[in-house]
Amino acid sequence: MQIWSPQVSLVHRSASSTGLCVKSLAWAHKRGLTNSIATSGVELPPLRAKKIQPPDSKDVRRVISYLLDECPDWGALVAFVALTGCRRGEVCGLKWEDVDLAAGNVFIHRSVVPQAGGVAERDTKTGESRRIAIGPKTTQILSEHLQRCADRATVSGSTITSESFVFSSEPDGAHPYHPHTITRTFVSACRAAGVPRMRLHDLRHHSATTLLKKGATVGEVMDRHGWKTVEMVNRYRHHMEAKDLASAIVLEDA
Repeated sequence: MQIWSPQVSLVHRSASSTGLCVKSLAWAHKRGLTNSIATSGVELPPLRAKKIQPPDSKDVRRVISYLLDECPDWGALVAFVALTGCRRGEVCGLKWEDVDLAAGNVFIHRSVVPQAGGVAERDTKTGESRRIAIGPKTTQILSEHLQRCADRATVSGSTITSESFVFSSEPDGAHPYHPHTITRTFVSACRAAGVPRMRLHDLRHHSATTLLKKGATVGEVMDRHGWKTVEMVNRYRHHMEAKDLASAIVLEDA
């Protein structure tokens, strides 16, 4: 029998930060900064993986359709997230030099992260770059978005260059959206579109789950989403239908 108490729950919620503390103290002791490791003998409780529930495809399509009609620029951004599975910071950091509309691919090698007073450009979360394909619909959405950006730039007396950010509130695309702005706008768009509340990151979950359900290999899903370990993909396996019928028959006939 498992006994629950607020104290036990608190320990589980803070286990991740406690683990970081243990490693930090061990690092300090190894370098002679402390006489002993204060956490020696401490055993952390096992962490339960958070169950992932991706949004329904019809709700994803609905919010994208709503935005493309009401605010095409934001529609293009949300569609890009949903159709590529990119991280929020990677979308913020995308520049037109990274987009090859003719070849149908984008180069993901930059991320924009919040910092005090604004944002900063960084490498991707894993520190690795990747080139991913985009389909005809995504290519068309980005082509139309580029044309709108170019038209606005002309009106304002500026130009869109290869260094311009793809998604920006400025006519010349000189600066990216703040990641928090994208998050807040997406939540508001879901409410306006009449779909259940979802996070922008849930579109990444939807992308991975959909690909696995449609037969994409684990390697393909890892490459597209920029994951370095199979464990990241394994979080989605419970959403897949059983495909081991042949194995079941072999066991029955043994």
